[in-house]
Amino acid sequence: MEKNKSKHLDDTGAVKLSSGEENEENKKEMEHPTTVSSQDNIVFAPAGKPIRVYNSEDTTMRRRSKIIAISSAAGVCVVAVVIAIVLLVGGSTDDELAVETEASSAESSEQDDSAIETLATVAEPEITEVDTATITFGEGVTVEGVDLSGLSLAQAYNELEPYLSDIRDEISITIKCDGKTLTLTEDDFSFDYDISDVIRQAYHYSRGELDTPTVSYTVEDGVTDFSISCAIDEDSIDDAMETVKEAFNVEPVDAHVSSFDPNAVEKFTYEDGTNGYIIDEDDVKSQITEILSTDSKTDTLNITTTEEEFTVTLEEIKTKTKLISSYSTTAKSATNSIYNMKLALASANGVILEPGEIFSFNDTTGDTTNGLLGYVESTSIVNGKYVQEYGGGICQASSTIYVAAVLADMEIIERYAHAYKSSYADRGLDATVDYGNLDMRFKNSSDYPIYIATYSYDYDGDGYDELMVEIYGEVSDEYDEIVAVGWVTSAGSSRYTARGAKVYFKDGVEIGRENLPSGSYMYSSSESQSYIATLIPDDVSYGPTSVTPTNSRPTVYSPGGCGSSAEYDDDFGTTTETTTETSSSSSSSSSSSSSSSSKVTSSSGSSSSSKASSSSSSSGLSSSSKASSSSSSSGSSSSSKASSSSGSSSKQESSQTESSSEESSETVSETAEPESDTEETASD
Repeated sequence: MEKNKSKHLDDTGAVKLSSGEENEENKKEMEHPTTVSSQDNIVFAPAGKPIRVYNSEDTTMRRRSKIIAISSAAGVCVVAVVIAIVLLVGGSTDDELAVETEASSAESSEQDDSAIETLATVAEPEITEVDTATITFGEGVTVEGVDLSGLSLAQAYNELEPYLSDIRDEISITIKCDGKTLTLTEDDFSFDYDISDVIRQAYHYSRGELDTPTVSYTVEDGVTDFSISCAIDEDSIDDAMETVKEAFNVEPVDAHVSSFDPNAVEKFTYEDGTNGYIIDEDDVKSQITEILSTDSKTDTLNITTTEEEFTVTLEEIKTKTKLISSYSTTAKSATNSIYNMKLALASANGVILEPGEIFSFNDTTGDTTNGLLGYVESTSIVNGKYVQEYGGGICQASSTIYVAAVLADMEIIERYAHAYKSSYADRGLDATVDYGNLDMRFKNSSDYPIYIATYSYDYDGDGYDELMVEIYGEVSDEYDEIVAVGWVTSAGSSRYTARGAKVYFKDGVEIGRENLPSGSYMYSSSESQSYIATLIPDDVSYGPTSVTPTNSRPTVYSPGGCGSSAEYDDDFGTTTETTTETSSSSSSSSSSSSSSSSKVTSSSGSSSSSKASSSSSSSGLSSSSKASSSSSSSGSSSSSKASSSSGSSSKQESSQTESSSEESSETVSETAEPESDTEETASD
């Protein structure tokens, strides 16, 4: 690249070029006229070459006459030709700019395709984008007393940034309320600075490219010092108000449950609500804004609060802690398996699930596969072989909690079927687990917390212990009870599929269904394909039609009862024992109206709508549930490892999507299942 030609300023301040340069410059000017931003009076030639910009605010500018001289020599003769061209004579307005450009024709040809960059503002990212080694400040210019001579635009910004906090106005607003005092200072607000405009104008002024800056500046002893101004960001007043509210507001506290003891008769301890005391936010903000508009920005405010009553009463909160579902299974497995399932069930005793929270069985029990948490070895079936592994039997605990959650109308997030049908659960209503791989999860989609109580003892005196789960929470007024039902949906040559559903009843009439995640099973020695095929209902999407309500409240399994939590405001049924494992009831009251269509969601996450048209319902209930893979928010791994003694099958096997062909009773291909399936624990 050719070096820059020398140049000097004449008495008008314009750049004067040599005759040869003028010739090339005029040619370039005609071919590629320079564009100028009239708004910012700043332009940059390609590659950062400066273009002179003159502000004619105080000076009458005119285009000087240019003389193009062309000389050539041949032998001993010299011919000189001088051509004078008068381009423009006359006064200019404030909007006119005079531009003089220096560039060689070689440089121009290389830069024709480059866009002229205009430095409209000098903000942090923009400085870096346009800054080059040639864009540096001239002499005799400072900003806030900081000498910027020789600095690039980015360097100038970095040099000035630490001084910004010193530029702020001092603020002192003292607020007094109810014996408390708060003082707001400049540190409680944010500010907008004109540093970008100041750096831009100071730069051009230092290079003689700007006559009259529009930002504040002073001249003393030949040095021009520019000043940065700032203004309070109005949005930061709202941030300061948050500080004020935090200091003086006392929010009302609704009546609430202060403790939950699942082993006590009266399981809940309640605390009554308290009123709050709240400031008038709009009034206080208005007063603060007015003070900030003054020169001193200093004053004292005396404000008051207004009492605000709490909204949820003690009587109301007690209605949100009723027994809404219960479920039990009988433990008839090997001794070690019974020990493991009781230990796993106990880990859920006392769990409180807030609205929107998700219950994870694996997170609740912890790692059941190494014995560190007290789980012992029990017989398991892995890949068709009997082995001893830690935690065998815990799937009965997960299945018992699962059905209780279904009856409590929890949103099922994750559930998998066993490799074989379990003796303690109907097909489609079991829930196998494998720590780190398969989980059982559900979400509290209600507006209030739910409370889980678990027990294990010989409830009915038959010599076998039961695993029992009670769930407390808000009694719904949309239905009276939920009955859980499971059914076979297809029978293939080597496997069959089944799913479950929530069946909603109101006043003894079915008002809707919600299908649950499906799963596939291998045939046991007592099951044949022909027999399983006879279990398929006419409508595999809707399920069996002969489902009847229990018309009773959930069974109270808690030793000594559950006190007032079993007392209801209506006369629906009585608090009785319900021992049918697959249809224990959930309680609710009053009436509602909703659609009877249910959304069928397979365990792979795909869904298809299916009309569950209740044969005896004038109204219905519509909702949906889905089963997600174990890589979702529970944090469990999606790896397909061999099962722990929980007795889980592989994820693909246990959560196989129930396709339309399966629902039409077509066979399931053997090759669709992984060869390294993890089988169910024998003790399950």
